[in-house]
Amino acid sequence: MNDSLATEVVPATTLVSFIARAAQDPTFDVGKFRELLVMQREERLAHELRAFNQAMAECQVEMEPIARDAVNPITRSTYAKFETIYAAMKPVYTRHGFSVRFGSAQCPREGWIRVVCTVSHTGGYSETNYLDAPPDDVGLKGQSSKTGVQSVGSSVSYLRRYLLVMVFNIVTADDDDGQAPRPGYRPPPPPRPKPTLTPEQFLDSIEMALNEAQTIEQINKVLDSERVQKARERATGQIKERLEGMIEQASERLSALLDDQAEAAIDDDIPFPDRKPSGAPTQPTS
Repeated sequence: MNDSLATEVVPATTLVSFIARAAQDPTFDVGKFRELLVMQREERLAHELRAFNQAMAECQVEMEPIARDAVNPITRSTYAKFETIYAAMKPVYTRHGFSVRFGSAQCPREGWIRVVCTVSHTGGYSETNYLDAPPDDVGLKGQSSKTGVQSVGSSVSYLRRYLLVMVFNIVTADDDDGQAPRPGYRPPPPPRPKPTLTPEQFLDSIEMALNEAQTIEQINKVLDSERVQKARERATGQIKERLEGMIEQASERLSALLDDQAEAAIDDDIPFPDRKPSGAPTQPTS
């Protein structure tokens, strides 16, 4: 710490010892002593504030722009997530003796949320800031898309992010605006595109599902699935022929299983399910 900040402050142990001796002196001037205590408190606060400001100045020398790594789906604007800001800044501000904690307080505006951020320094000085916001319950189409708890959590996350940026004067920047991201920053991987299946690959997946189905319920589940029904409606030519062939084979297996179950039901005198396969092609009656 700079020598210019070294101000003589009476240690707590010395002060307690002095008060103990003064209590035994009938001529001790209490009023003057109170004034001395106020002066000492003011000097101590000034000393702590100078240490706080100096550490903040040194801290901000190391602060570099943080890349915006997320997109707001409503406004289509980019922003830096709280996790990104926190991970980038915590090693910097803790190295200079700062700690950050968040809390809440009563907001004077009814229905709104107040989040409080306290920045403390090891020198003893603390600074408190707050931001207010309504619950974030608006969805992509302007309608409510969250539960009450989710909307509160979204607002709290939003306020924490902006408070952390505000108290340390952090700058966020897009990758293409000339500002380089912080060293060590890893942008999130791009979303994987959904694989596009060819008609043959799609039929292969249905065939595999039918081959893996071993029970009546499993075969019916595949035959009655939405993807099989849509495929039967849209398929043409050789694709449709192959699809109907697979369905016919599965229906034959299903009929055999139903026959076996029917015979077992007759032997055991127990009911058995409908023998008509749910996914089997219907045959016209003459």
